[in-house]
Amino acid sequence: MHQLRVQINAHAAEHVEELLFTCGAVSVSYEDAADEPILEPSIGDHPLWSNLFLQGHFASEQSIQLASKALENDSSVSQQIALAQIEDQDWQANFQQQFSAMQFGPLWIYPS
Repeated sequence: MHQLRVQINAHAAEHVEELLFTCGAVSVSYEDAADEPILEPSIGDHPLWSNLFLQGHFASEQSIQLASKALENDSSVSQQIALAQIEDQDWQANFQQQFSAMQFGPLWIYPS
């Protein structure tokens, strides 16, 4: 799996997300880039941070290179684009190693 990460402003988020999916992203996620909490927005309101990281995950090297070149030529992206390789892991086994048994009255919950 390959990851592309870029810092953008909220106005460019939808455009950059669409560009990544067009280039073959299998998922896109948003992350606050400036410690700007969004607390209890109104129903139906979907606010974004004014400054955010957008991460795209790609299955192939070719797709991430295409997305990287597209973003380099996009005027809405002024920040550096970071590319990374994400190693395959057994996420379930990793979670279970960090999860210990918990007791709630007579009920025990433990990883299986």
